[in-house]
Amino acid sequence: MPRIPARPKSPKSRLFSIAYSRFRVSAILSGVLFSLTVGCSGPQQQSNAVQTPVASPSPTAAPTPVATASPTPALTPTPTPVATTAPMTTASPVAPEEVLKYLQENRESLNLCADFYDEAHSQRASEAYSLGDQKYLVKMSCSLAAYQESFEILLYAKTSAGVKVAPLSLSEFVRESNGELTRNEVKSAGGLAEYKPEERSLSIFSRSRGLGDCGTLAEYKFEGEQLELVSYRAKFECDGKFVEPSEYPLIYP
Repeated sequence: MPRIPARPKSPKSRLFSIAYSRFRVSAILSGVLFSLTVGCSGPQQQSNAVQTPVASPSPTAAPTPVATASPTPALTPTPTPVATTAPMTTASPVAPEEVLKYLQENRESLNLCADFYDEAHSQRASEAYSLGDQKYLVKMSCSLAAYQESFEILLYAKTSAGVKVAPLSLSEFVRESNGELTRNEVKSAGGLAEYKPEERSLSIFSRSRGLGDCGTLAEYKFEGEQLELVSYRAKFECDGKFVEPSEYPLIYP
């Protein structure tokens, strides 16, 4: 069938058609917007209708603090005082000067330097050597002769019970007229005495005459409470020849 060409539209028809088209578009857009509005608000309203608001829990009261008992301090036992024994009374320390003064003041009652005694020389030349424990080895000078002094060796001890003084014996050798040697124990000697504290040794050099060409040299060591003879040298010949005492012939041991 042959196609009939369309009749050209009049201007009024075109305007009507455009206005109608706009109306339809506007109606369609309104419907779309309405659908969107209902679709969005509907579920929300349904949700609001179904859900029952839950009451918010009342604030939990703060827990009441439980009173805790203070820890009982551990009782430390009071130490029982230990009875201590009072120390024994000991003698007060004594100085060498006090020792010598005591001996000189009590010389007669102690029977010291009974044969010869020069007070001034004794006070000047006497010596006391400490042995410890309130004990002293004392050289009690008695008198001064032409070339050497005479003296006694004493042991002084001070204790809580008092003072004890004991003369110490000295060993010496004497050559008899027949040439034999005799050992004697004497309580006084003459010569030059020297005490060495570090060795507790006492040496006595005695000259037989003033020239010094003869004499004896004795060495003692303080042991316990007495003087033990260690060595004894002697040059009995007074021949005018001087020899060092350490070079004298050995008599003992």
